[in-house]
Amino acid sequence: MIRKLVLSICIFMMVSIIATPAAFANTIIIIADQSSRTKIQTPDDNATSGDKLTVRRDPKAQKSWIKFLLGNVNVGSLETATLTIALHDPKTGDNYFDVSYVNDDCNDNIDWTETSITWNNAPGNNTADVAALDPSKTTLLATPTFTNGVSGESFTIDVLKALKTDTDGIIQFVIHNSSLALNFATHDHPEEAWRPFLTLEAGLGPTDAAVEISRNSDLRWLAEDRAAAYDVYFGVDFNDVNEATRENPLSVLVSENQEESTYSFPEDLEPNQTYYWRIDDINEADPNSPWKGDIWRFTTGDHVTIDDFEAYNDINEDEEGSNRIYNTWSDGYVVPPAVPTNGSTIGYPDPDFANGEHFVETVIVYGGSQSGPFLYNNTTVSYSEVTLPMSATALGSNWAQGDFNVLTLWFYGDPNNPATESLYVKLNSSKVAYSGEAVDLSAGQWVQWDINLSDFAGLNLASVTKFTVGTERAGATGSEGILFLDNIRVRSVVE
Repeated sequence: MIRKLVLSICIFMMVSIIATPAAFANTIIIIADQSSRTKIQTPDDNATSGDKLTVRRDPKAQKSWIKFLLGNVNVGSLETATLTIALHDPKTGDNYFDVSYVNDDCNDNIDWTETSITWNNAPGNNTADVAALDPSKTTLLATPTFTNGVSGESFTIDVLKALKTDTDGIIQFVIHNSSLALNFATHDHPEEAWRPFLTLEAGLGPTDAAVEISRNSDLRWLAEDRAAAYDVYFGVDFNDVNEATRENPLSVLVSENQEESTYSFPEDLEPNQTYYWRIDDINEADPNSPWKGDIWRFTTGDHVTIDDFEAYNDINEDEEGSNRIYNTWSDGYVVPPAVPTNGSTIGYPDPDFANGEHFVETVIVYGGSQSGPFLYNNTTVSYSEVTLPMSATALGSNWAQGDFNVLTLWFYGDPNNPATESLYVKLNSSKVAYSGEAVDLSAGQWVQWDINLSDFAGLNLASVTKFTVGTERAGATGSEGILFLDNIRVRSVVE
């Protein structure tokens, strides 16, 4: 399994801090609302003192809590979310500490402040353990390590999993179980750049001036605190989109007074066309409403996306927002000692979340920030394949409704893959084998594979129900390896 380190340790310098979301900002920074330390020696008394949070695991054990208020942030639109905390004073030697979050359904003392929280009332605390938390109320995110830290040195931890589960706009983190006594800066530390903060990257877009955008893209923006609803203006003429109003919509007011911060087009956009869009914030209770938004533009490509692997996450299956890749794609994975008939696994089977691993790949990607790992093993079975039902895609099963004539996917073969397998794609049961070089499956680089839809013998384009990628033995014996898949799409290519 490939391991991806997502913890970064760096000196962080900040010129200014933005605390309020803006409708078209794709990065927002939120400063901690509260922070405080708790102390086992005084379990019923508040231990706040000075401008530092303290963590230690000894007879004088301390743990520190940090709370953020998310306001109107749409957590469903987030693509990345990180927590940054900074050392209050230097520390020599090799050190580590744990970072956990308080589960969203834990409402213990949720209104705590820096002067009211104690060892005994801290949310999710295991009051009998100097290092641990209550595992039913908290989730470990990461264990950062460092050597010889200096004052102001910051640590950035991936906290997207925590934010994706939020339903009440309150996120709480705990720093605990340190190697030695460690001090971190508080939410009101005099050095503003040292204060704990969240950095949120939203899946907004298409971004301004973007090109080669999928014809089945949606419009996405961040919610504004001042807005109760939104008006969406969209068209091919800049002046119309810029000048239109509710009173004079100029045929570009495509959605009025909608509450959602996304807009889906009723049909695919035209290929190779430049579009303009604008979002106005609406609040009928405010005399300043509406607030006119900026004009953004993008240009479509010739394609419609089948899957770009950006929507999948690690959220537990029983939690809201869960979208693990293996629940959409089917594979041949079985629980040992059962013998598979299909030697495939889609997604990493046992990612170590604490060490930055995910079910999807986040380093070897062609576009965006994620790709799909396809692990194959043809040593005991003759083939491995993974299948995406078209009912789970925005494109759907009727490919005849467009002017599509080419299927494109990108694949990356690990350099350790033996060049002993044959790659193929199937639409329904119609199969096309890869006609490129066998070494492409171990080239260690992204390879574009274009397939004319006419090559799928007997395929009814009006009823494409399944998309399958597979490998099979090219000789008497098979091998195992891994391919990464990305940017699967259908295109309208002019001959």
